[in-house]
Amino acid sequence: MNYLVIKGDKHVAECLTRESGAVPPVDLKTIEERMNVRKALIAGEVDAAMAHIAKCDPRLLEREQGLAFTLKLQKLVEMIRRRMEQREGGMEGEGADDDEVILSYAREELAPWGEAEEGGGGGKGENLQALEEAMTLLVFGTAAFGAAPGAKGGKEGRRGEEERGTGDLLDLSRRTATADRVNAAILQSQGQDSEPVLPRLLRKLRAAEDELASEMMC
Repeated sequence: MNYLVIKGDKHVAECLTRESGAVPPVDLKTIEERMNVRKALIAGEVDAAMAHIAKCDPRLLEREQGLAFTLKLQKLVEMIRRRMEQREGGMEGEGADDDEVILSYAREELAPWGEAEEGGGGGKGENLQALEEAMTLLVFGTAAFGAAPGAKGGKEGRRGEEERGTGDLLDLSRRTATADRVNAAILQSQGQDSEPVLPRLLRKLRAAEDELASEMMC
């Protein structure tokens, strides 16, 4: 049951409850809302994910400020991704936010985080670094696509250098990583393990077997 709850398999968990009479550790209805959060993040719909998070735990993002920053940053990345796709497809004005809207969002929602971190005197932290990478992506990932054909020369080379440092922001695996982090935070807020017990037990078993085999070889 622990594994099914954490992995979000509500249907199987319900069947197991009916067949075995086992009492689930949480209301199984919460699984569906948690999976709605995950589906929204995997689809790049950060606003929808945040709305579902509020249903799971209205104060989660207030308590978990680092998680709140991660989600705001992911929203910025998704806005930039849509803008890049729009420019590549030659579909100006069709659906995606324009550069000014994206800059305004970054300035209002993310810049204060970077300023607070920088003002702390501890050097450049993770939040500020991530924000700078996102801003680089915005400049070289959207403005560069709008450059005139004759202006490509040097900018293309610089853009290539910058994208090597920021390409991971656009990697779709980032959506999954963010979804995993949010899922773990919701589980912890519900008093549940953030990782299934079974895989942990298997890892411990393998470690014990390796240690035993090593001792036998000595």
